[in-house]
Amino acid sequence: MSIYDQYLLQASRDHILDSPNQLINVFNKLTKDLCKFLNAGRVSIWFYKNNNQTINCISSYSDHHIPFKNNLELHHNDYTPYFKALEEERIIKAQDASTHHATSCFTESYLSKYGIKSMFDTPIWKSDQVVGVLCLEYFETKSGWSTEETNFIISFSDFLGKIYERNETLKLIENLENKVQQRTYELSEAVAHLKRTQDFMVQQEKLASLGTIVAGVAHELRNPLNHIIASSNIISEHIQDNQYDKDTTNKLIKIIKSSALRANNIIKNMLNQVIENDEIEAIHLIEFIKQNFNLAKFNHRVVGNVSIKLEIESLQEEIIVYLSKQKITQVFLNLFENSFYSMSEKSLSISNFTGIIKIHLMVENNNIKLTIRDNGNGIPKEKMNRIFEPFYTTKKVGDGTGLGLAIVYDIIKAHHGTISVDSSEDHFTEFTIILPQNSKETQID
Repeated sequence: MSIYDQYLLQASRDHILDSPNQLINVFNKLTKDLCKFLNAGRVSIWFYKNNNQTINCISSYSDHHIPFKNNLELHHNDYTPYFKALEEERIIKAQDASTHHATSCFTESYLSKYGIKSMFDTPIWKSDQVVGVLCLEYFETKSGWSTEETNFIISFSDFLGKIYERNETLKLIENLENKVQQRTYELSEAVAHLKRTQDFMVQQEKLASLGTIVAGVAHELRNPLNHIIASSNIISEHIQDNQYDKDTTNKLIKIIKSSALRANNIIKNMLNQVIENDEIEAIHLIEFIKQNFNLAKFNHRVVGNVSIKLEIESLQEEIIVYLSKQKITQVFLNLFENSFYSMSEKSLSISNFTGIIKIHLMVENNNIKLTIRDNGNGIPKEKMNRIFEPFYTTKKVGDGTGLGLAIVYDIIKAHHGTISVDSSEDHFTEFTIILPQNSKETQID
């Protein structure tokens, strides 16, 4: 291996470009090393700009301290023969630079002033395009350049072209990365905004559901409260009229007590269902389902005059699961309310229609599998794939926000469970939910 080959090999190892910011530093080291290696007076690297009408020096080195600054520019109109030679010739070998057809245009402004005798200029290529010039200058007249030295200088300029090309690639990558980062930031902001909006809508949905439940509970409480008020008034009248009857009074007191207990149970049941609490706790599933069914039925405006029946099938009389009671309540309330809505809509076209919700429970492999099936209107086939999407609803305009099933899906997923749906339009809708029976050691997402 010749010394020229060894030099190129070492240069390729020592001067690796990892960032666009390193280009000038790498070129500065190369011009200095090459100047010393070839014993040249000065070595400089130039690159085209302004549609090849200007070349700009971005790096130079001289042991003779020529007062020559980087960023010097040469213009086509001032040195036309030189620019033309760069366009038409692979290399410019000017043993006598002051008389050579390509470099004599520099005699007055540069060669005579600084004592430059010979020049060797070769284009720097990027693929099939000339992008710059490697210029070697000598303070003594060269008798010529050997074939080996000539080939080395040409190879070195090609090496500079590879560095320049890599620099362009790195700039492109950096620009793309910046754009990706900017776009990622914009997307993350958009997602955060969407999440805040969705959280707000979910909270509004919760408040709307709570308002509906409260209205239903208020209606349900009227009966026991009316009994209490009426019985109290009768006792008060008897006392005022001195018509005290022990048996009658005892009966009225029993009515008051039973009515008060009934009202208390209704309120207690409501509080147990809607209070914010994500803690995992034991749930008696069958009784829990019945409570939520009754709680959902309080909303008479949804159910209307439709008769609704609940049928629960289970091989076990009691099933205990460990889940977040507050969140699973949302699941059942949303599913029941959707069923009530579907069945009430169907009842408008079928006289004496009875709505039936069938729930089948099964315990297998430490999981609870339950299906909830109603005989309502069902879901159109073309809408099945979208029902769990936020803000998508199959209800009439104004009857739903499209968040109910999205909330259900998120809650089931957070409990590390699954939910799927099957439906036949005009016949039924059936949800299948699989949940771990014991989530005491499961982190709810």
